[in-house]
Amino acid sequence: LVHAPAPRDAAISRALAAFDACGADERCADALARDPARLLLDAWRGAGLANDLAGGVAWLNCDETAAGSLLDASSTITLADAAGGSYAVWLGPAATDGRFAPAAPASPLGALFSAGPPRAVAVDQRAACAREIAGRPLSDRPRCFAFQRGVAGASRNADETQRRAGASSCAPTLFIPSAQKGASSALAALLATHPQVLRPVRGSHYKEPGAYINAVYYRQSLARRASRFPWFRDDEPFVALDATVTYASESRLPAMRAALDAPRAFVVFALREPVARAFSDFRFCYRPYFFSQDIGFDAATLGALDAYDACYGAARAFYAANRTAAADAAGADAYYGLACQDLKLRRRDPFGLVRKSLYVYQVLHYRAVHGAERVTAVSAEQLKRDAPGAGRAVAAHVGLCESFSFGAGQRVHATRARVAPRHAWSRVGYRRLRAWFEPYNRRLYAALRTTESSLGWEEVDYPSFRDDRLPA
Repeated sequence: LVHAPAPRDAAISRALAAFDACGADERCADALARDPARLLLDAWRGAGLANDLAGGVAWLNCDETAAGSLLDASSTITLADAAGGSYAVWLGPAATDGRFAPAAPASPLGALFSAGPPRAVAVDQRAACAREIAGRPLSDRPRCFAFQRGVAGASRNADETQRRAGASSCAPTLFIPSAQKGASSALAALLATHPQVLRPVRGSHYKEPGAYINAVYYRQSLARRASRFPWFRDDEPFVALDATVTYASESRLPAMRAALDAPRAFVVFALREPVARAFSDFRFCYRPYFFSQDIGFDAATLGALDAYDACYGAARAFYAANRTAAADAAGADAYYGLACQDLKLRRRDPFGLVRKSLYVYQVLHYRAVHGAERVTAVSAEQLKRDAPGAGRAVAAHVGLCESFSFGAGQRVHATRARVAPRHAWSRVGYRRLRAWFEPYNRRLYAALRTTESSLGWEEVDYPSFRDDRLPA
């Protein structure tokens, strides 16, 4: 049980105490987590209780807490205790076979919650999803790919134990690799409501495990990488989600590392109109940097355009000459090359406000690595306009059961920082930035087979423009 405000069951208390005893020792905690069946069996025996695991323990991933839990597969309902505290219990294999067996009254779980009636679970949708999946040939169901040794770093020399750990787990096959402040959290939260989509069990907000970024990949073992994601059997039609939004902008390597583990993964970019995304990112970094340095949005972005024009001059010239392939190659080399990246480090483009909104080369790189047919995008504006429709489109792209009905989207991790009027964006600066992004956006629309209006990226007269907030 992950969400247990006041665990009263002796066995559960003992299991939690075992983790508490590890303190800050991550190796100790990982050792317990790698053998959950033994942990729970020891806890039950230590409490003098009979084991009712009925032959095995399945991985449990709680929707309500976006964390992991382990329970008997027969305990597949969410219950509430008499005091009103809710306890999230993963539905386990029943999420896809449609069978929901209640906990045995004499079992520790049943005794723990006997005072409270079961809370309703959306059984019908999950059962319908199970029937749809069962009717598909195996080739049309989500595939499981084992974690592979890296070509560099700590996992390159994985021993037999590490290789077994990687081979017994399924690598993530659904990525949201970009963009920060582009509604990636809202998209991840929406997709995680689907019964086949499992969140990672480590990382920021159980969304960004960061398993393939440079700072993590080189020093983590193979088993450590696998431990960032939920475990499930290769015959269960789940997909593990990785929504680390720095993958696409960091370098070319995260996409290639992910493809080594899962060569047929699906990629869904979460994109917001480029200037609006940049201003949201500016607000996100406002208090720690821009406010203290007295830098306004226009100064932080417009000052970098001349330098970027020099970086992307060859690509723009090729686009003007209708030499698209040459332009794409030159642009990608500039985007991921050291010269243009150094503009961010030298504060010509602080926090990469402009660079992170230049989506086209991120998308083209993932198309080259994972295959054009496996890469798509959802805009923040589409999520706001029709979240259920966006969810259905992604489900169809990934091959998830389409009978599931997505609910309305919600704002997640919205930036609430207020910007002083003198630092806000201006209407003139907004239009200049839109004009600068336009040739790159046209190539993006062509690559994704979409349009500006479909994405909802038309020009907007925002009330937050400082032209309207400062006295004449």
